[in-house]
Amino acid sequence: MATILLIDDDEMMRHAITMALSTRGHVTVVAEDGIAGLDTFANAVFDLVITDIVMPRMERLEIVRSIRERDANIPIIAISGGGANFGMNYLEHARQFGAQATMKKPLNYLALLDTVAELLSTSAESTPG
Repeated sequence: MATILLIDDDEMMRHAITMALSTRGHVTVVAEDGIAGLDTFANAVFDLVITDIVMPRMERLEIVRSIRERDANIPIIAISGGGANFGMNYLEHARQFGAQATMKKPLNYLALLDTVAELLSTSAESTPG
């Protein structure tokens, strides 16, 4: 079981992802935008972050960069329904900013769960203990 921070401005998406994660026993803490997500991230310990890229109140890739600056090791999954807007593919750039995985919306929830499990496993293996 992991504690996962989910940052997405779409209430239905937050609900669907939370329900999917709960089937694997994960606890999900949600934030509705990047600013709320960073505040939440600063005040608790998380095992993984899932974040939308295109949200109000924060520049496109700022959320990934800010989380990465605060924690160099936490696994991040960047999700987005926006494609190559204005010649920029946000998901490709999210990897450059520090996301370990990216997924396009609409999400394949089984693929999301597999990616979460893989990143948590990799993270646990690389954590000294």
